[in-house]
Amino acid sequence: MKTKKIALVTEAYWPLKGGVEEAVRQLAAHLPAQFQCTVYTHHLYKHPVSLFRRYGCIEPQKEIKTDPAGKKIVIIRPSLFRKAALFPLLLWGVPLLRRGSTAPKLFDFLFIFYRYAYKKMLKRYLAGYDLVHCYATGYIARCAQEVCKEHGVPIVQLPSIHFGRWGDSPRQMEAYTKSDAVIALSSKSAEDFRNRATNLRTPIKVIPPVISKACCPTMEVKPLEGRFILFLGRRETHKGVGELLNAYMQITTDVKLVLSGPGEKIPKNAESERVIDMGEVCEGTKIWLLANCDFLCVPSRDETFGIVFAEAMSYGKPVVSTDIEPINEIVVNNHCGLLVPPADTSSLKDALEKMLFDDEATMRMGKNALDRFDKLYSPDVTVGAIAELYGELIEGSGYTRRCPN
Repeated sequence: MKTKKIALVTEAYWPLKGGVEEAVRQLAAHLPAQFQCTVYTHHLYKHPVSLFRRYGCIEPQKEIKTDPAGKKIVIIRPSLFRKAALFPLLLWGVPLLRRGSTAPKLFDFLFIFYRYAYKKMLKRYLAGYDLVHCYATGYIARCAQEVCKEHGVPIVQLPSIHFGRWGDSPRQMEAYTKSDAVIALSSKSAEDFRNRATNLRTPIKVIPPVISKACCPTMEVKPLEGRFILFLGRRETHKGVGELLNAYMQITTDVKLVLSGPGEKIPKNAESERVIDMGEVCEGTKIWLLANCDFLCVPSRDETFGIVFAEAMSYGKPVVSTDIEPINEIVVNNHCGLLVPPADTSSLKDALEKMLFDDEATMRMGKNALDRFDKLYSPDVTVGAIAELYGELIEGSGYTRRCPN
């Protein structure tokens, strides 16, 4: 079988940590041998806050040529001359210009400067590929769609959209719908996309992100002793770490609460002998934490998918979280975890106590969690679905391949 060349396009990639970065890395690592992939990205080390820093790539980047799986990485950076054309993106940082309906119009308008800075470069990079898979919601998704149309190369878009907050401006949505296929990570994401897209003719496939199977921890020294509950994620308000701390501190137990993930650590006065904030940890420590925790608790109020929940399930760990979509697509309440109303500290406390003090129920839900992961989220399932989609698009079977006008 002839090897097919795949370009994976994303705004940020390993060694940066995050849901999108990890999903793209796992996809690259698990693609079958008939697909030879290269990753194209803007950032490897820092998530820039402003639009100008995101695309101006101000921060110096150490050259990394391959990821841990040996997949080639190409950093997309503008020349000094074209970087100067990105200065109008500073307008995005003016609050007055981002009020109400003005924000999406401004975002779409500023794309012309990104296009000038990057389109020729992307056109050169993406020439000769059999398929482009874009895992982004920013300008790179829109620009890649234009380039693929001109090259006559099929493109798959996987936009991790936070509707009403990011990634759903009119022109961005138009770019997604002009692709050859859209992958939605959950049924909820697919439904939201269909409801907001206009003149949608692009097929939508619901395929969860690629998540590796559980690994055996190889650490020589244990990071900590004793039983613990694990919070694993960014320290963003909507992840619910504040609610978790409030609920946990009302419980009398010797089981510790371990917090891990990027972002500002909790104040020292919020820590106690029972609360351990490990901050951002290496991959080996993350694996050890998942393998040895009693259960995972991330009471998030907003997720586009929630990779961490499926990761915990791959280790046979039950999950405590909130009863919102798409979390309740991943975690079945009272079957492989406990789900509570968002921002409800009292209900969260009750769920934590049940997990801590009902060993039989916790063990049963952990077993169910592993069974559910193997059935729905193992790489055999997700990579198989993606590889099938790639094949259909490349061979023109089942989908109408778009060619340049």
